Amino acid sequence: MKVYNNFDEVIGILIEENLQNHSIVVSNSSKDEEITYKNIEDIKKSDVSYFTTILINKRWELS
Repeated sequence: MKVYNNFDEVIGILIEENLQNHSIVVSNSSKDEEITYKNIEDIKKSDVSYFTTILINKRWELS
């Protein structure tokens, strides 16, 4: 699912639900411009492209 249109809202919900250490943001997946962000608290909508996905897994413990 692309989250660009609701990016700020989705990030806010993840932080509110304490899932920020269980989430990875991938922008431009499978393209030469692919970027992966592990710290979602520092990302702004202007940092990502329209083709952005957020992966969430409670088993991950990212820092």
